[in-house]
Amino acid sequence: MKKLILTLSCAMILTITPALLQAKTGEELFLKNCKACHGTDGKGQTAMGKRLKIKDYTKAEVQADFTDEFMAKVIKEGIKNEKGKKVMLPFEKKMTPEEIAEVVAYVRSLKE
Repeated sequence: MKKLILTLSCAMILTITPALLQAKTGEELFLKNCKACHGTDGKGQTAMGKRLKIKDYTKAEVQADFTDEFMAKVIKEGIKNEKGKKVMLPFEKKMTPEEIAEVVAYVRSLKE
């Protein structure tokens, strides 16, 4: 009986551990996927951020202009300009809904 419990425990650890190792925080996901345009600080002061006139996510008034649901939708679906050209690629194939929620929470934490 002890061998069975030990075997099952080991099997559970081997199954769960890879998932835990792959889990990323909102900050890690933001830095991996968003910093090129939004900057490491979320101020949008990168070359691309300036070109696209990306808003400064550290400003309370900027964050007050959108809901978490809207931000999650934008991350998932991307953004097109008025001419229909993609200005932000969708991340629905790169991030799970849980990871998108982590990024949203991280962006909210940038508010000064």
